[in-house]
Amino acid sequence: MSPEAWTHAHAAYAQVGREGLRPRRLLTIIDYSLPSTDRRLWVLDPGTNEVLGNEYVAHTERDDG
Repeated sequence: MSPEAWTHAHAAYAQVGREGLRPRRLLTIIDYSLPSTDRRLWVLDPGTNEVLGNEYVAHTERDDG
């Protein structure tokens, strides 16, 4: 995962707590800056930063035109 994706994901997770919301036990990050041939989805335990899963993920752009 890129350092930028890591930084943004953790900042967003921290913001949840600052807004008085209860953060979830797991954090899922998809780094779309990586090619779809790489594993670019991570599931983490934010308390320990342990990687619980790392998988492939794809996306497509919808063309309604």
